[in-house]
Amino acid sequence: VKIYPFSEQPENIRAYKHLVLVSQKGELSVPLKIDQCRVQKNIAVLRLEGVTSREKSEKLVGMGVLIDRKDLPETDDNSYYWHALIGQDVFLNTGEPIGKVDRLFSNGAQDILVVVSKDDEYMIPVTKSIVVNFSGEGLVINPPPGLLDINAETDKQG
Repeated sequence: VKIYPFSEQPENIRAYKHLVLVSQKGELSVPLKIDQCRVQKNIAVLRLEGVTSREKSEKLVGMGVLIDRKDLPETDDNSYYWHALIGQDVFLNTGEPIGKVDRLFSNGAQDILVVVSKDDEYMIPVTKSIVVNFSGEGLVINPPPGLLDINAETDKQG
């Protein structure tokens, strides 16, 4: 089974003992033991317990992969897991609250925070110059002039 991880380190999958697959309908598999793992460029090729034929592996195409949070390695100061940001309060560097992180996505160049307030939804690029601090109290951002206005105006016009 080929796995295309969101992380830039497919070799990390070797450290996990089990994974859970999730279908596009949101159905979860039982935990599957990883019998073997090898890395080819930016993908991990796995042999999963019970997946013993090409036909069985073809049934897994398009499924997502979940890893138990307790099995994830600790992050350094320059790294984060998306799940750790969801629900966090977001403040401007002046201390003004602007909303909460609702979700994230990647545009290929960087991660994007989707921050929701009661009136607006903002898309904030996750860069060192914009997200200047992340702590237990939330995220502090220093957006370039106009970034928040563009998001708010787009929502009100469209």
